[in-house]
Amino acid sequence: MPKLLCANPLCGDEVIPSSPFKHDCIFDGRKWWHLDCFKKTFPNKRIDRWLEKTETYISDNIEKESLYSYLKSEYDLSGLSISLKNKIDAIVHGSVSDQKISYTKLLDMFKYFHNQLADSRDYRRRSNIEGMVVTSYGEPCIRYDLNTLSSKINEYDMKMAFNKSQADQNSRTLSLTSPDMIPFYKEQQYKDMSSGKTIVQNMMDSMWDEIDCSE
Repeated sequence: MPKLLCANPLCGDEVIPSSPFKHDCIFDGRKWWHLDCFKKTFPNKRIDRWLEKTETYISDNIEKESLYSYLKSEYDLSGLSISLKNKIDAIVHGSVSDQKISYTKLLDMFKYFHNQLADSRDYRRRSNIEGMVVTSYGEPCIRYDLNTLSSKINEYDMKMAFNKSQADQNSRTLSLTSPDMIPFYKEQQYKDMSSGKTIVQNMMDSMWDEIDCSE
């Protein structure tokens, strides 16, 4: 990869956009600048706006490279063609399914549906149908799998929402059994031993008492 040189003709030193949150450089859509060089060249421009654009640009490229690295490893490729990268961009930008997703989300989907994609790949290889076998190797396989994942965005979103709901519920359950709740249980058990209710029943009664049902 060629060096990125500062666009300020009085500078010309290398620009190294290492982190989206470092805020030491600016990308104007065509050229790179050191932050100080940009400020001196364009003293009236809103720096925060350009820093935000640069942060997004660097973040997207870091996410993109992570996805590319995974695909090359998973599908045993040394590189990815421009046409394949354009297809990936089309999916990310919502040109395929009318739903924009991030490169990170697409990478997560490849990992989440990994077993399904692998099973489909093996089936196509065993099919002995020339058109299907071709789609089980290399870039044709990635294209096939991308089409599969494009149709599974809603399914993925629903599964993620369900998993989050389950995690939140488990977290609430764990909080009710934390050491901080033990004195509460003992107090309720002591107060209501004659009622024959369990600790959990006593706890639920207390929870209902706190709920305002007057509306």
